[in-house]
Amino acid sequence: PFLFWSLIYIVFRISRGIGAGEVFNLVTVLKTFVYSFLEGSCYHLWYIYMILGLYLFIPILTKWIRNASEKSILFFLFIWFITVCFSLPPLQKYLIRIDLTYFSGYIGYLVLGYYLSVIPEDHPIVHSRRRLILLFALGAATTLIGTYFLSLRKNGLEAYLYEYLTPNVVIMAAACFLLVRENANAPKSLAPPGLLSKGADIIGTSSYGIYLVHVLVLWGLGKVGIDGAFYHPIVGIPLTTLLCLVISAAIIAGFKRMPYGKYISG
Repeated sequence: PFLFWSLIYIVFRISRGIGAGEVFNLVTVLKTFVYSFLEGSCYHLWYIYMILGLYLFIPILTKWIRNASEKSILFFLFIWFITVCFSLPPLQKYLIRIDLTYFSGYIGYLVLGYYLSVIPEDHPIVHSRRRLILLFALGAATTLIGTYFLSLRKNGLEAYLYEYLTPNVVIMAAACFLLVRENANAPKSLAPPGLLSKGADIIGTSSYGIYLVHVLVLWGLGKVGIDGAFYHPIVGIPLTTLLCLVISAAIIAGFKRMPYGKYISG
């Protein structure tokens, strides 16, 4: 699926270039294909390149984490979170010149996800839904308020706090993960209604394909005037998100029904 949709985005890029008046010959087309596959044929595909690197490291990481004590895992997560905090530009000048790159990057999310998945249900953090909601709200408030003041200081949009390797996003991700885990373990009587549950199942089993195709859907919606700014953002962003999700899921569901569709749908 990744190769198929990469090809689609390359063709899409070339077609848009032709529409904008760019001239393509055999050499430029070949260069476009090569560089697009090396660097990513669309902006959202960075995630696939990143996660492929993590997958290559998983066999090594697995041997450590299965034999590591809880203290060892928490030690790693503590240092990783420190590197995340000090990646904030205002704090970088206060960081002692110790090379902590061995603890940095998206590998921390792998370790964090494992740890949060195995801690007991009676753990104080897991057991308190109110505390998890407060943590998520704290991370969200930091993102919104911090972005507002950073943008005022810059006299333009400063979206650094929306980056994935920031402390506020780590806190939100951990709280969200635990809330979903708690819901998954809830009694069936508290489970979502049938239609909502079925929709969640469809999205869950098609999430990879939805991720791959959704940028094309966003572009198509934008062509007909539907995006986050077509009305007030409070309405425009959720509506555009919902439409993109439904249309993307429908496209992937259609591919799944086709012969060999699994090689496209993901």
